[in-house]
Amino acid sequence: MKKILIILCVIAFIANSCGEAARKQTKNNEVVCEQEENYVNKKNSSKFDIEKEFNITDFTIISDKANFNRDNFIDSIIPNKYYYYWECVFDDYKHRKVYVNNGDSLQFAEKTKKTTSYIGFFRECNPGLCIHYIVAIDSLKNIILINSKEKFRDFIGKIDNLSEVLLIARLNNLYISNKEKIGGAYKEKEDYYLLYLTEWEYCPYRAFSVRAILFKTGEFLIIDKNMYEENLNKCSII
Repeated sequence: MKKILIILCVIAFIANSCGEAARKQTKNNEVVCEQEENYVNKKNSSKFDIEKEFNITDFTIISDKANFNRDNFIDSIIPNKYYYYWECVFDDYKHRKVYVNNGDSLQFAEKTKKTTSYIGFFRECNPGLCIHYIVAIDSLKNIILINSKEKFRDFIGKIDNLSEVLLIARLNNLYISNKEKIGGAYKEKEDYYLLYLTEWEYCPYRAFSVRAILFKTGEFLIIDKNMYEENLNKCSII
């Protein structure tokens, strides 16, 4: 417990420092907070050692198929509180499709099927638009609409499994790639996950390795990012 408290104090210090310090671009395209970098260099022998904790050999790679398995991810959510029923909807403003549902569908699916939203927590299908949102029946049998990133984070609540980890990453516009282990890997600790994730730029194409910490209470902290792949002749639209 003492070790965890030390880690939390150091990370809180890093987060506060980054809010006040200017960010810089290093020669390796790594974006870090100057105060964070100086603090870690001076204190890493006795405090949270970022380089030691993020030793890539200790990480487990995440299958690239995970990027295309969102149905199972959503279905693996253990909500933060009790719902009689909830369903996740894919909506392109022409068709409303329920692709995940949990709970008493016989009693409540009919009640929720006419509930729609014009906003959602995932926005996709460029250059068009489609969204994802959740319609739920709470413990008082009221209809609840979960249609923003903030509401979706609250719906997930405590991080219970790797699927929820990757959904939180997706909310922060981060993905996984198994071309390089630094693009998609994790290490689970007692109270948090250490993560290597990928951030993409699409025109021109660039891939950045993002090191992050996701606490099981839901707080998400990006440590830094470093470009590991580039193709100036490639341009695509997500």
